[in-house]
Amino acid sequence: MQHSSQEQQTVKIAIVAMVRDGEDYLPEFLTHHLSLVNDIFLIDHSSSRDLRELDLDRVHVFRSNHRAQYQSECTNIVIEHRGIRQNYDWLFVLDIDEFLPFFSKDEIERYYFTPR
Repeated sequence: MQHSSQEQQTVKIAIVAMVRDGEDYLPEFLTHHLSLVNDIFLIDHSSSRDLRELDLDRVHVFRSNHRAQYQSECTNIVIEHRGIRQNYDWLFVLDIDEFLPFFSKDEIERYYFTPR
């Protein structure tokens, strides 16, 4: 993503996370990360509460009812099906109890654009 020096640099960021009965972590996870990223894609692996009932902007829920589910396979299917690699500059695949170490969208964008 290239910007002229006059344009404000922004980065489009997504999170993909698999969750099963994550009520203990989900509210804090969503609150923290919705302030940092553009979209969160949750893969609900047969939670007792169907997370598709969440009606939150920028939170997209997919339900998986398969008995055995490999996390990497399932996340890759969602990433490919939703075109996440093509539509976002930065993608994080997290567990529901993991939190990005940033506190604002500005902070995460500064980190992204800092040359290394």
